[in-house]
Amino acid sequence: MCLNILHKSSGEIIASVARPSEVGMEDPGRCRGTAVQQCAQLGQHLIDADLKGVSCRHADLRGQCFIGCILDDADFSGASLQGADFSGASLLRARFDDASLSGARFLNTDLKQATFKRANLLTSSLIGATLSDADFRDAHLMAARFDGADCTRPDFRQADLSHSSWGATRCISALFQGATWNGIELEGHPVQLDGFGCNVVLLGDKVHVDGHIVPVKDALNISTQEAISMGSLSWLRFVTHFRRIYPLLPDALIDTPSV
Repeated sequence: MCLNILHKSSGEIIASVARPSEVGMEDPGRCRGTAVQQCAQLGQHLIDADLKGVSCRHADLRGQCFIGCILDDADFSGASLQGADFSGASLLRARFDDASLSGARFLNTDLKQATFKRANLLTSSLIGATLSDADFRDAHLMAARFDGADCTRPDFRQADLSHSSWGATRCISALFQGATWNGIELEGHPVQLDGFGCNVVLLGDKVHVDGHIVPVKDALNISTQEAISMGSLSWLRFVTHFRRIYPLLPDALIDTPSV
């Protein structure tokens, strides 16, 4: 009997491997995981495959291609995935805890609610990825690239983000307590912050509010009355919220001025 891997849209068989006798059919996730591992051993890449719920715990999948695959609820905990390519894939609620992902690619990948606790993502690329509610606690993200990513409520507590790149990244209610930020790079691009009721972008020691630009140190000192006199409800919302959120931002996201 064979284990088949199907195309996510057409349902056509794109890979078929022999089923080992010890693998029963009662666990679809494990069956798919066995098929994926055999494809990796044969050097067969998987593109646009339906691999929902696949279980590849502690599997050796170095350099494997998963471009455009559906991998929702997949379990890659403890797997060796160095250099793997998940670009354009859907990885909702996927688990990568304790996985080795150095050099892995997640370009424009949907990683909502995915977990990467204690994972090694050295030099990995998450450019344009959706990281809503993703969990990177205690992860190693040195020199990782988050340029253009949507960071809505991700958890980076205790993560090592040294020398990571955050050009044009959108950060919304992200958690950074205890994270390491040595040598972070913005490459001259803005970092957008939401939750103010207006458009707020930090760039170096300047803050942009709905097109108005002022130094951060001045923004911190603007009184509520001054904001009202500027004739902008956006500024009033900004001033009342900015002083609360500013101390919670990781220092490396901005060139912290003397205030």
